[in-house]
Amino acid sequence: MFTLFILNIVRMNSIYRNSSMWEEITSRVQREKQFWHEITESGKRYEGAESRFKDLRAENTVYLYQCVEATGWPCISKFGTEINEAAYLVARASIQHPQKMKYFLAKLSASVDKQESNPANLAAFADCVKYYEGKPQICGLFLEWALSGELYANVVCVDQANIKRKELGFPSIQEAVQAHLKELQSNPGGKPKDIAAHNKMHREWAKAAGW
Repeated sequence: MFTLFILNIVRMNSIYRNSSMWEEITSRVQREKQFWHEITESGKRYEGAESRFKDLRAENTVYLYQCVEATGWPCISKFGTEINEAAYLVARASIQHPQKMKYFLAKLSASVDKQESNPANLAAFADCVKYYEGKPQICGLFLEWALSGELYANVVCVDQANIKRKELGFPSIQEAVQAHLKELQSNPGGKPKDIAAHNKMHREWAKAAGW
């Protein structure tokens, strides 16, 4: 009986430590969101992220990796929706670390299979990976600039992508393009000043990062 009592205490302490560890993820996400808001409001959306922002994202990637290695992906039933969502946001922003990002994608996919994570988040994450790999996306959730100045979704078939989007609760590609263009009208950054230079910078950065 005493041994069982001790084991229960150890288990509860472990759960408490794990919960505290994961709660840090939510505050890290808030700092990242605030930084990104400052970047977009200053009109630097398409001019390359500041080194401090890159450093913050890199730190968050390392922290998330340590958490996942310790407990696995934070399932909703155990850690709640907020922490589960925060983990996804940090993982999706881990673009400077392709291998860790793909590791997170596999963990999130397994969690979705167990109905412990949001399928829409998995779709967005998978499209993000394909975007940086330079491959056609499944839903086209990451829009790109054509040299002609048009915003488009790199997908194999727009109709099929829109069907998948509807299943997951996303707006159609056409609606997403219009919404993004409307947002840029009120944003100091607007669209890239030089689309060719922007696309070249993106490709070179992705290659240098290991994509």
